[in-house]
Amino acid sequence: MLKRNWRLWLTLVIIVVAVLAFWNTFEVWTMSSEQKALMEREDPGKLLQMQQRAIRLGLDLQGGIHVVLRVKTEELEPSQRDGAIDRAIQIIRTRVDGLGVAEPVIQKQGNDRIIVDLPGYTDASRAEELIGQTALLEFKLLDNMDNATLILNRIDSVVYAYEKSQGEIKGETGDTTAQKPPAEEAKSDTGESSKDIMAELMGDTAKADSLDFGFDENMSNVENEHPFSSMLEPSLYERETNTNWPGFTVPKREKPKLERWLNLPQVQAVIPVDVEWSWSTRSQIRDQREVYELFLLKRKVQFLGKFLEGIALGRGSNGIGYAVDFKLSGDAAARFAQLTGANIHKPLAIVIDQRVESAAFISSKIRTRGQITMGSGASVEDARNLEIVLKAGALPAPVEMLLSEA
Repeated sequence: MLKRNWRLWLTLVIIVVAVLAFWNTFEVWTMSSEQKALMEREDPGKLLQMQQRAIRLGLDLQGGIHVVLRVKTEELEPSQRDGAIDRAIQIIRTRVDGLGVAEPVIQKQGNDRIIVDLPGYTDASRAEELIGQTALLEFKLLDNMDNATLILNRIDSVVYAYEKSQGEIKGETGDTTAQKPPAEEAKSDTGESSKDIMAELMGDTAKADSLDFGFDENMSNVENEHPFSSMLEPSLYERETNTNWPGFTVPKREKPKLERWLNLPQVQAVIPVDVEWSWSTRSQIRDQREVYELFLLKRKVQFLGKFLEGIALGRGSNGIGYAVDFKLSGDAAARFAQLTGANIHKPLAIVIDQRVESAAFISSKIRTRGQITMGSGASVEDARNLEIVLKAGALPAPVEMLLSEA
């Protein structure tokens, strides 16, 4: 009888321990997607802890995502290639941990490939974005509107001539074909000398008020001499100084056309070497239209994201929207304070992998604490993704996705 009681109690203890051990797994498996989304917003740390304690099934049992990446080591200097794959694996592992995948498989294959298996994770687009982006964060200033107008006039002239040569613009009486400015002159500084050059090339039309940036949906962009700039709407205005800055909205359906024009060699030749055009990270809704933003940035990098510390998810000003808070210390804090103090009332673009996340105006000198405000239309997942990649750091080299299976 005593033997039987002993066995019974032992069985009961084992059952209780098993139930307790399985409890986190039961909670995670029975939680709806809405409950997970709510917990991720309100208490992401608790959700991550539950997922890490839960039993994880393999890809063959519960599905998931299988990704094959190739690290482009050929784009690195020979002295930087040694250990680049191992560094990339460590950064990807840190990013994956931020997704809450407790038992991922991340391993090297061959000389330049990385295999990533995420059991139970089903958001393929988010996983690909987090794993695959280089996440190089840079702070850049915008060019001024006067120089932007000169450059837009040059681009309009080249695009007009190009489209006319392609038969898109019908010939008119007289010689109306815009002349292509010489590349050597276009590559000069965008200061007073550039204005003089444009005055020579284009006469009195090279003035800030010579362009009507309003987008007219009823007008074909090849029926006027400003096919490029006529598709832009100014969107960046600083009220304190009553100043426009070169940030423009572009209808989503027109973005591929403008990208094609900007990539033309003859257009690249008339863009000065010290500036660059950059698109916004994502689209947004303005006046019931889906649009992207296009910015004219100074090419010089003012500050690098690798100096940021204490990165954490936060809320935007007045509790509106999402943001990523950061801290600065030492020499980095002094450099950032100097940068922001010298450019008050000017926009500072936050650029991730050559795309602009936001271009907010500097209202005061930033010394030890700052905030990356997410662009309009950004979700909490976008803000969380930015937090994860900034914490993990930039990959040592660009990667290309060879395979992605869900």
